[in-house]
Amino acid sequence: MAQPALLLDTNVWHEFETGADSEHGSSELVLWALANDVRLGIAAHSLKDLFALIERDMKTENRREPLIDDEHNGPAARAMAWGALTSLIDQVEIVGSDYMDAYLALKYRNLHDYYEDNLVIAACERMKADALVTNDRKLAKHAPVLCMTPKDALLWLQVKLG
Repeated sequence: MAQPALLLDTNVWHEFETGADSEHGSSELVLWALANDVRLGIAAHSLKDLFALIERDMKTENRREPLIDDEHNGPAARAMAWGALTSLIDQVEIVGSDYMDAYLALKYRNLHDYYEDNLVIAACERMKADALVTNDRKLAKHAPVLCMTPKDALLWLQVKLG
């Protein structure tokens, strides 16, 4: 049996890295998938967005901590973002892109009018993933690839792998 493969959208990785996914199940999916040898991927262009989101969230969180002053908040948040990405790229497939992905993203405009999401769809196809995992309902509605929420993807994997 072929190893299952899932490309996870930026919002799923963001929830996993920040632990802000109580209702979506992103952490449960990622942890289960890593423990069960599932191929997980992220579009290379999403790494910059993920870095910025994690850094922003950590700055906000650090402001609540009385021991972290404003002078140290930025560097501390940045260090957290670097650490998250370092860990991530050691565990998952980074799906690159080229001219063809940019071209496909433009072609998908008549299906879904958001270029960044269309690049994620192209990355899903490049990875030959079984599905794209996202919490973006609009993307899931318009995508020409199979899309699942993290909870649905976890159930699918558990049935598929027994």
